[in-house]
Amino acid sequence: MYHEPAAIGRVQERPRTILFCREVPWQTRLPVSTRKLAGEFAEAGWRVVWVEPPRPVWRQVESALAGKAQAVASHGGWGDVGVTELTPSTLLPFSMRIPGLWRPLVRSSWLGCLPSVRRSLARAGLGAPDVLWLSHVSALGLPRLFPGVPVVWQVTDDYPLLSRTQRRCRELLQWNLERADAVLFSSPLLLQRYRPFCVANG
Repeated sequence: MYHEPAAIGRVQERPRTILFCREVPWQTRLPVSTRKLAGEFAEAGWRVVWVEPPRPVWRQVESALAGKAQAVASHGGWGDVGVTELTPSTLLPFSMRIPGLWRPLVRSSWLGCLPSVRRSLARAGLGAPDVLWLSHVSALGLPRLFPGVPVVWQVTDDYPLLSRTQRRCRELLQWNLERADAVLFSSPLLLQRYRPFCVANG
């Protein structure tokens, strides 16, 4: 039987996985730039995980009682390529409005997920991601779940300007950008305004 020489003894590499975190669902009809980028990664052969920020667990209970329970992990489509969606629930809800507690809450919301993000990925047949692509200030605690995984941060909006707690949101955005390995800005204005937050990254 004839075998192509290149195929003999070739080690099959597993597809790389990239995890996106954005505050909109995958099926949104809005022109979300991060979603477009995620689709391009999927078409290029990456395994894409689309994660929304954790919601309080009681919100899921309310939805279940109303007959609107959401799956922890589901598979959406981008063309003919599958995308795994995660909608985690947490016992430690993200909040910037509680004086004295907001800092611990924003750092710990991902740690309070039930089931854990790692377990949800395992249930979907996935391991730890190779890259984290973050685009929401509530993603601060997500890299702690995957130590050593490179973090790309995409600044798509003027988050502090849109927040009711501008000073706290500004501080939170700075924490995010300081910890990222690479930062992308969606406009020159955002670059000018927030580049000082990531000077350490060049």
